[in-house]
Amino acid sequence: MEQMYGEMFKLWKLSWDSYKTSLTAMQAQAEKMLDLFFSQSQSLQEGTRKNVKDILGTAQKAQTSYIQTMEEALQKIEDIMAKR
Repeated sequence: MEQMYGEMFKLWKLSWDSYKTSLTAMQAQAEKMLDLFFSQSQSLQEGTRKNVKDILGTAQKAQTSYIQTMEEALQKIEDIMAKR
């Protein structure tokens, strides 16, 4: 039974790593697309650009915090399973 838990955890970890990679790639793509949009859209006011960049910065911080929290939780699970 414990071997099954170990295999399930490996699957969760693999899924998490794949999800984290996709999440990071999507964030990078969104930033590139926004930069392209800003470079081609001269009609936007500077205040609008700043607000959008601030929102993206906040989203990036939240994403980083989320990833760190999940990594810590997975590490705790791994530590618990190693003690068995």
